[in-house]
Amino acid sequence: MEIGKLNQRIDIFGHVKEVDSIGNHTNEKRTLFSVWSNVTMRNSITSSNEENVAGVTREVQQIIFRVRQSSQTKSITTTKHGVRFQGTDYDIKGIEPDFVAKDYLKIICEARK
Repeated sequence: MEIGKLNQRIDIFGHVKEVDSIGNHTNEKRTLFSVWSNVTMRNSITSSNEENVAGVTREVQQIIFRVRQSSQTKSITTTKHGVRFQGTDYDIKGIEPDFVAKDYLKIICEARK
């Protein structure tokens, strides 16, 4: 992939626990770093699905962010991190590193609407 195709800026955020002066714990999202990305949606057949949880139907939209591998991006996990793109927060559902060329990695995300 050419560098010029990484044309969208995304933020990687982490969930951070804060403790105030009297010992209360709060959980907040904090932007850890920003990277350039190539953003693609799944094809039209699988780009959005519906799930039914407790009688509520929700649309689930899948989006793939392709970023360059670095020490920062290799540290991303599905449980501790998320992606913010154009004001929307996405849950990371999977990470696919390129073990052959070792230059890019795919971050597979979902946003619920």
